[in-house]
Amino acid sequence: MNKRIISLLLVIVMALSLVACGAPAAPAATEAPAADNVPMQYIKHDEAKELLESDEYVFFDIRKAADSSANSIPGAQAWDMDAAKEGDAEAGKATMTEATKGLDKKIILVCYSGKRYAQAATNALSAIGYDMSKVYTLEGGFTNWSEVLPELTTAAPKADAPELSKVRLNWGGSGNILVALALEKGYLADEGIEIEFVPATNNNDMLTLLQSGQVDICTNAGTADPLAFIAAGADFTIFGGHMLQGCMPIIAKPGTEWNGVESLVGEKLGIKPNYFAITGALMEAGYEDPLSVADFQPLSYNDAVAALMRDEIKYALVGTSQNYPVQQLVEEGQVEIVSWHGDVMPYYSCCRMEATTEFVKNNPNTVKAILRALLRAQCYFEANKEECPPILAGIQGVDNAVVEAFMLNEHYMPTLDPLRNGIVRAWDILDKTGFLDENAKTINIEDHINTDLYEQALAECTELYGAEDPDFYARALEFYNEWNK
Repeated sequence: MNKRIISLLLVIVMALSLVACGAPAAPAATEAPAADNVPMQYIKHDEAKELLESDEYVFFDIRKAADSSANSIPGAQAWDMDAAKEGDAEAGKATMTEATKGLDKKIILVCYSGKRYAQAATNALSAIGYDMSKVYTLEGGFTNWSEVLPELTTAAPKADAPELSKVRLNWGGSGNILVALALEKGYLADEGIEIEFVPATNNNDMLTLLQSGQVDICTNAGTADPLAFIAAGADFTIFGGHMLQGCMPIIAKPGTEWNGVESLVGEKLGIKPNYFAITGALMEAGYEDPLSVADFQPLSYNDAVAALMRDEIKYALVGTSQNYPVQQLVEEGQVEIVSWHGDVMPYYSCCRMEATTEFVKNNPNTVKAILRALLRAQCYFEANKEECPPILAGIQGVDNAVVEAFMLNEHYMPTLDPLRNGIVRAWDILDKTGFLDENAKTINIEDHINTDLYEQALAECTELYGAEDPDFYARALEFYNEWNK
């Protein structure tokens, strides 16, 4: 056999034996880029961000139009290159021709990850003769940018985004723990809502500010006064609540007998006659004209306490924010608490949330955003009641003991529910006792109650946050169905 053939066979045998023994094979060749792809030059996000305000650069967001319109880089121009990415080179050239018409700037291409869409745009720019030394691709694309620089993105407004970012709000003496918590915990900020407080503590003043357009929402003006304004022609809409019932004690001198609402009959009372829970309870007890069976004195809470101390009245009803001085009088043995407003008529409807009907109609998403934030606040309150007094005390600038005196009492019930049925009941009682304008006969009060926005907000909160406290959201829905259907 020819020696050259023998040598060749030996080489082949040796090579085969090396492979069989596990010798490393040569690495596979890297796939070469497509011959018609123009090389790209990249720019990192930290370099690109410094060029956002530069007159020498322009950012082209070349992702699908739906994505670039939803969220992009500030100032970026949107040029959809999806068709070009799918192989339609003519469409790509047409888009880039339009994009660069009269342009002589450096371009930073922004695609999803800095690959296929950017390559399609680069190819198209080269094909139309643009100066490719001026074309850069954002490394990592918008995906990387949005992760590293989320503050430098411009999310488009959602379809249900709040119409307003700042809302003028008023609250009264006992404050609004739900608003306070929503501020403290960032729930309102999460919704993109800033609160501007407008000071006023008198119910009539609050509602006058609302009617005159100087405040957007009232939260602490009770129920009777908003209804009186509506009866007199104010176009208000009640869309939520603050307190289902306040922490309002009925006090008397020590040893005074109390047998329920019947004890008020024939007595002189430090109770305003438009307090419908008292007059309504008397009506339920069989007294068709409750104002004729007791002497109701329209005294302020402080004046009522003073009158009681002088033995000028037998019973006095005291407001939520006066619980601290009342507790001191009880400890001193000067008065005793014989009952509570909420025991006379449970869930009587205390402070409601109202705005002008025009405001609610024009800003439904704003109202819903506020309701979602306050629902989360109510959830937090019910689970962490002991932690809440300092939050409200800090905002109001009062001693923590003043807030604890009512907030930690079982009769204090903050609830956001609109309480349609309770409002209708209050309207009927006030009408029958003569505290509504004659115009009330022509008004259907249900036209001034909006429960839809609360129902939607509750459903949205349940979906978003329900897993955090399923029992709370189940209770809220059950209560809503009971009191609003």
